Amino acid sequence: MIDVNCMGSIRVVKAFLPLLREARGRLIIMASLAVSTIEPASYRTQIADTKNVVAQLGQYWGSIPASVQHAYGWYYLEALKAHWPKLAETASPHVNEPVDVTMEAVTSSRIKPRYMAASHWARVRGTLVPWLSTRIQDLVFRRYSLDLPKKK
Repeated sequence: MIDVNCMGSIRVVKAFLPLLREARGRLIIMASLAVSTIEPASYRTQIADTKNVVAQLGQYWGSIPASVQHAYGWYYLEALKAHWPKLAETASPHVNEPVDVTMEAVTSSRIKPRYMAASHWARVRGTLVPWLSTRIQDLVFRRYSLDLPKKK
């Protein structure tokens, strides 16, 4: 079951990602499993520490295929390195939240389809954004994503 519903989706996404990127398409995954989704926000952990992330980015960049490097461009890597400290500042120090939410999902007698481990403001955003039209969502995400120069 996991091979078809989970790993199969991952393999298909990996196979078609270059075409999706080129066409600026959207990814839609359909599954036949009933699930509860736990959506954690950013948390201040060692794995997200700026020094660790910047060091790992260089290693990852060197290990990805040249076609992917070309698709994104070196400026993507540099922009991400420059932007990461801002992201790290907004991360929550309350690392117990995702664990608490997971425990709630596992032990609750009334299972919810969606659990959010996040600050109050992040929960409000996470609840409101899906109600926006796709066009408005795209504008919002574009406004708050990496400020990348246009690829030449």
